[in-house]
Amino acid sequence: MAKYVLRRILQMIPVFLGVTLILFALRIPGLLPGDPVQLIVGERPLTPALRAEIEAKHHLNEPLHIQYGYYVSGILQGDLGSSLQKGRDVTDILLDKFPNTARLAIAAILVEIVVGLLAGIISAVKQYSFWDVLVTLSTSVLVAVPVFWLGMLLQMLFGIKMREWTGGAFSLPMSGMGDPPDLVHLILPAITLASVSTAYVARIMRSQMLEAMGQDYIRTAKAKGLSERVVIFKHALKNALIPVVTFIGIDLGMLMAGAILTETVFSWPGIGREIYLAVMTRDWPIVMGGVIVVVLIVMVVNLLVDISYAILDPRIRYGGKAE
Repeated sequence: MAKYVLRRILQMIPVFLGVTLILFALRIPGLLPGDPVQLIVGERPLTPALRAEIEAKHHLNEPLHIQYGYYVSGILQGDLGSSLQKGRDVTDILLDKFPNTARLAIAAILVEIVVGLLAGIISAVKQYSFWDVLVTLSTSVLVAVPVFWLGMLLQMLFGIKMREWTGGAFSLPMSGMGDPPDLVHLILPAITLASVSTAYVARIMRSQMLEAMGQDYIRTAKAKGLSERVVIFKHALKNALIPVVTFIGIDLGMLMAGAILTETVFSWPGIGREIYLAVMTRDWPIVMGGVIVVVLIVMVVNLLVDISYAILDPRIRYGGKAE
């Protein structure tokens, strides 16, 4: 098992280096709008002496391979640079925003688990019924609808129209996370972020349940006179859950990475919205640091899912051989 974990960690290194190479290439003058030195200086007049000082401080006067070495070394030490607009360390900015993004992603995962699993189970058990058709149509729509459009639609229905329908008595918050943070502000962004993933969970759960319920051991359980509830939840569900749990585990990392649109629509103060604002203001250190953080989160979550899956089923270990 230790060898399998070590191999998986070693496989992450080329991915990480590839991401750092792409991000470093964006620092090369001419690839991104604006002069990096002028962006650092801001509104101050840029003299030749000041330019030389800044280039020396940030190693911009070194050859590209030396600059890349400094860049990777800084990342490994937790130094993601300084914000051009805020004058703060990017690491500190992202650490401040990370709990908000994690809170939103965990809430979305809970929605995904509860709604997706229930919808998939009901759709499989009631195959070809009204509920099966409803789940199939709903999941197809959710997969096709853009996340930002769904977010704005929910804002209009539950933030504006509901206030009109109830005479101003009730509506859901349309933006922010509350001060102090509360669960009510979390409802709409969590549903929006979880929408596509919930549809996929429901589809996977339905197909796995149908496959499990067609197995011989299910027919044997029914022949023994076991109730339908026991057959479904004790026998079929247990075997159908493994692929779904794997997808949900991987999706947690993807939700952390894919929260940019949702956080922007709902003005949720997380890493995603911080990256969006940084793009608008050309604050490239925050953009690049945010991408690094997101990539690391996805890689670590994927590693943990692979390890847990290897524990559950040794056959999937590296090369198809159990350790």
